[in-house]
Amino acid sequence: MKELLSRLPFRLITLLCYLLANTLFVYKYVPNDNIVLSAGYFIFIIVGYYFYIGQKKVVFNKPLLKIIPIIIVSLIVALIVFVKIKLPATHVKVDRWSALYNWADYFLRGQYPYAAKTHLGQYPSPFPAWEFLHIPFYLLGDEIFAHIVMLLLLFYFLLKFKETFDSVIVLLLLALSPCYWWEVAARSDLMNNLMLSVIFVTFIEQYWQSKRKINYALLGLLTGILFCTRLFLVFPFGIYFISRMSYWKKADVFKFILFSILGFSLFFVPFIVWNREMFLHFKFAPIYLQTQFVIPLILV
Repeated sequence: MKELLSRLPFRLITLLCYLLANTLFVYKYVPNDNIVLSAGYFIFIIVGYYFYIGQKKVVFNKPLLKIIPIIIVSLIVALIVFVKIKLPATHVKVDRWSALYNWADYFLRGQYPYAAKTHLGQYPSPFPAWEFLHIPFYLLGDEIFAHIVMLLLLFYFLLKFKETFDSVIVLLLLALSPCYWWEVAARSDLMNNLMLSVIFVTFIEQYWQSKRKINYALLGLLTGILFCTRLFLVFPFGIYFISRMSYWKKADVFKFILFSILGFSLFFVPFIVWNREMFLHFKFAPIYLQTQFVIPLILV
């Protein structure tokens, strides 16, 4: 198995993961002809991807390759704005946006924010670090603005690391992802969270490769704060950092773990002090809501 994986190009593995997620999405949510559409989507992406890779140097010259990402980003932003106009947030039957929005509303009015309810009557589950990051979008009036900001941040990131990433293919695959457009329409924040995380990990990887000295305490603190945005990040961050730790000194490992715990806990402490019973023991507390569907054996 290891030998087989070692022969597969990393980009192909990534593309297959992308296709698996999006093809299953089409199959599950398209009511009619879902098998035909899923197969058509799969073939379209595969053919388009390999056509672009094969013809990139022949068809597209350097000036054109600089313009195409700008055009794609502009089109995605225009479509996000179109979605905002045509589909008001209050008509969406997914309450991720109002969990963030109503939390900020309660907090800025001096009320305990985890007592707020969403527009569907549920309690908010996002962790506090992520909630604080979304206060500017509360002030703007709609979570959808976060998608625009994160898209532009991703665009800047792709340009900064143009030797590592092909910005055209990344942005095209994003634009052609049904999963992503569901996220935009539902005002969900999952993709935004994951984009921020991959930007963070790439910056760290580039920093390591530059052979510059790492401040393990600061790295641990920043990692812990990102953990405090979504518990799911324990998987990608765990895979990445555990593989890195084998090269660290024991003292650096200890320092990183200690400050990761500190960074993770930093935003929780004020809310535990504010309302300990509701934060720790309430059955709709954020930690409970983010772990209630986790089966320990599968987690391990």
